Amino acid sequence: DARGVGELAGASAGVAYLRVLSAEETVAARQADSAVSADLLNQSRQQVAAGVSPAIDATRSETQFAGVLT
Repeated sequence: DARGVGELAGASAGVAYLRVLSAEETVAARQADSAVSADLLNQSRQQVAAGVSPAIDATRSETQFAGVLT
């Protein structure tokens, strides 16, 4: 029946729209995670360069940053 097909198409379009919104939010969250991780990496490197933090802290930050990028 044409009405049922139309309702199914509308429902499918609604689900597709919600999936797009969800994907956009996921991308925004990943970008925010990357920015925070990059800031923490820079801070760790500066602290190591200043001699107030061990090099392992920068290595941990590098590992975390690499994990966020994948």
